[in-house]
Amino acid sequence: MSKKVTEDGVELSPEQAHALAMCQSGENVFLTGGAGSGKSFVIREFMKDVSDKQMPILASTGAAAVLLGGRTFHSFFGLGIMEGGPYATYQRMIKNGPAINRIKKVEGIVIDEISMIPGDALMIAEQFAQYARESTLPWGGMRVIAVGDFGQLPPVTKNGQKRDWCFLNDVWTKSGFQLCELKHNQRISDNRFLNVLADIREGKFTDNVR
Repeated sequence: MSKKVTEDGVELSPEQAHALAMCQSGENVFLTGGAGSGKSFVIREFMKDVSDKQMPILASTGAAAVLLGGRTFHSFFGLGIMEGGPYATYQRMIKNGPAINRIKKVEGIVIDEISMIPGDALMIAEQFAQYARESTLPWGGMRVIAVGDFGQLPPVTKNGQKRDWCFLNDVWTKSGFQLCELKHNQRISDNRFLNVLADIREGKFTDNVR
């Protein structure tokens, strides 16, 4: 299959072109793939035609937010550090006028490094979006593009807590994410090294890894 060239001359591989089309489809999308597969590249192309005020990119950590020039997922939704647990956090959120206004105004959000967002944080954010937008639709009708790789980065949880993977929370199924996986590495041409990385990502201790 030949590469697709965008209007501004950027070349996309067939799977990148498919991923971009999915992001432009209006559906909720989970864009995943290993390191170097082009997830960030696809999102940059998608955002060229989208206002970051209508579809802000939210980072899972403060450091990532600085790199993206945006804000964190927790800051956007007013989650804070979720002191007191999900219920207490939600009760504080529904009194947060600025957060409610932010969520009302956007068409959707892009969540970068979704694997680092704990399940209870994603769950409360979705409930709050319904409250803010006065709709019982998933995320109150707000569109969500989740980007990341559960094979690389685990959720950020407090010391001693078990990993709260968000894909195991009911909110993941409720969100109706359409899966889009990028499988071709765009950075490295050494197939043997790529095979080792792929085995490690899937937790396989093969002869190649050894």
